[in-house]
Amino acid sequence: MKDKILEEIEAIAKAIGECPIEEVMRRGMDALEKELDPIELSRFIVELRRMKSGMSETRD
Repeated sequence: MKDKILEEIEAIAKAIGECPIEEVMRRGMDALEKELDPIELSRFIVELRRMKSGMSETRD
């Protein structure tokens, strides 16, 4: 279901001339690299990958 919602969001963004999600993510990562230390950045990347794979809940 999340994929369908993302596809709809991307289609709307494309229709109104906005950047694709990948571009927004790249810009966000560039900004984070300037602000966060490497350990925090790597934790953030791991969390993004979990979200992308549908496993957004962290395991304790």
